[in-house]
Amino acid sequence: MKKIKQVLLCVTVCASSHAFALDDTLQNREREAMRYENSLDMESLLNGMYSAMASQMPKNSPLNGVMIQFVREEIMSDTDLRRIVHQMNVKHFTANELDALANFYGSPEGVSITQKTPHIMNAVMQEVQPLMQQRMHDKMPVLQQRIKAYLADHPEAKPNVSK
Repeated sequence: MKKIKQVLLCVTVCASSHAFALDDTLQNREREAMRYENSLDMESLLNGMYSAMASQMPKNSPLNGVMIQFVREEIMSDTDLRRIVHQMNVKHFTANELDALANFYGSPEGVSITQKTPHIMNAVMQEVQPLMQQRMHDKMPVLQQRIKAYLADHPEAKPNVSK
């Protein structure tokens, strides 16, 4: 009898997990995408993105703030960026994936990760950029050799430079 109860419990749990699966309709994707996006601190994410962009500019430049404000007001508004993010979420994620994202990013761990991610990405860029620049400088002769070999095999790829 105990075994039968365990089997029935297992079947019930398994069946109920499938019962809660969302139909992957556009309406469900739209709703779950909004729930996911609302679970994010989008303002912090946008600020983090712009801070990462500013980190690529000269250090402590008084123009960093002017540049970021210009980009946000004249080039890519927060509204435009949010619209694009929403469209890409609906296009690339299923309703169940968006549900899972909303549940995770709405949790205390998800909130913490969202807050830390821009700082981590900024720190990664601070480490990666000088390393890539140095390695590119060191490997420039190798790159030039590869380009030269490629152009020798593919003359149609040579840039057409007119004077």
